[in-house]
Amino acid sequence: MGSFLKLFWPPVVVALSASAAFSGYMLNGVPVRDFVFGLWNSLYWITVIMWIAADARQRRKTPCYDFSFLVWVTIYASIPWYVISSRGFLRGIPLLFLILFLGILPQIAAALVWAVRYR
Repeated sequence: MGSFLKLFWPPVVVALSASAAFSGYMLNGVPVRDFVFGLWNSLYWITVIMWIAADARQRRKTPCYDFSFLVWVTIYASIPWYVISSRGFLRGIPLLFLILFLGILPQIAAALVWAVRYR
């Protein structure tokens, strides 16, 4: 578990910082700009790809030289494939849900701040 946390911190930091930024937008009553949302979304998925590449290198299961590029090109199919094939079904599904939850965490945080502030 320690090596997992050592490699998985970039997506967590990006998700938490985006949650704080989106919540700040909502506290000020300003909608999140499309540029900021697109920037965060791109940065989050890039950090997930970086985690997959680092995890595959650490496990010594990199299938090809251009593995990171292949994951980037087929991101929506390769993330579930990699997580389930590298960890098995029972440990892979919760990790997949964690990755998806971190992907929508900023929107959830902003919606909660908006609901509390403007209720």
